[in-house]
Order: sequence, then C-alpha cells, then structure tokens
Amino acid sequence: MTQPNQAPVIVIGGSLVGLASALFLSAHSVPVVLVERHTASSPHPRAIGYTPRTLELLES
Repeated sequence: MTQPNQAPVIVIGGSLVGLASALFLSAHSVPVVLVERHTASSPHPRAIGYTPRTLELLES
C-alpha cells in the first residue's frame, strides 16, 4: 500500500487555470496536489484568448 499524498493545497482540474495555479504554488515551495479526471489533454482549447500578462506569467 502506498502512502497518501499530504499537501496543504489541492487543485481540482488540470485546465489552464488549474495547471497555472499548481505551477505557481510549486514555484513558491508550496506543496500541491493536482487532480484531473481526464487521462489526456483535450485537442480543442477552451480559452478564447490570453491577455499579455497571462502569457508573461506562463513564460516565466
């Protein structure tokens, strides 16, 4: 039996917002668990567009 993950933050959903939240928390040394129900990424993006600031954050 494996040990359960213990983290102060759980992020539900691996879309752009969920992934970005998990990455930003992890970059600041906050342990996080990301949970996504789908086993693969979607071939169809759901975002209409990204603001310049969003792109800056994703590139950093």
